[in-house]
Amino acid sequence: MQTTGHLIINGQKVLVLVRAEKYGRALKIRKSGQDGNRFEDEEFYFLEYPNRLQELMDGKVIHV
Repeated sequence: MQTTGHLIINGQKVLVLVRAEKYGRALKIRKSGQDGNRFEDEEFYFLEYPNRLQELMDGKVIHV
């Protein structure tokens, strides 16, 4: 199942598609639409690993 959501990282809102996986979530960036749910745990992950945030912004699917 897939849902829409957003992250707020360094004051910037990032819209994402979120897909549930067996051991976590897969996130992919999206360009438009409503905000959806806020995923705070994933925000902390991307603050710890800024290179993974850059991969997300480049259009890759990130498994958290």
